[in-house]
Amino acid sequence: MEYLSLKNLGFGAAEELFNDSLVKVLENISDPNTDYKKVRKINLEVLIKPNESRGKAEVGIFVKSTLAPVKPYTTDIYIGKDRGKYVATEQNVEQMDLFNNNESKLEVLAGGK
Repeated sequence: MEYLSLKNLGFGAAEELFNDSLVKVLENISDPNTDYKKVRKINLEVLIKPNESRGKAEVGIFVKSTLAPVKPYTTDIYIGKDRGKYVATEQNVEQMDLFNNNESKLEVLAGGK
């Protein structure tokens, strides 16, 4: 008979849950879209609820990982009017287009970039 340990807890479920969370943490660390400075965390929680006779207990195994969020993507938008309605574009309409000679019909608002 093998005595209970973390390695065999839940017939290996605790170790498997931890390993799955570890893989997620390592993937998150390897993702260039996350902040490398953020601390990642894995919590392994084991709840033991004994019965009234104290000769038997129900065990719950929970694993929670805390990952670094993906960094936001930022961009500039240029705001203007087209036929009297406000519109936005990521391309500066005042900048000359190198490959297309079409004139912009957007009215650029004062103070724009």
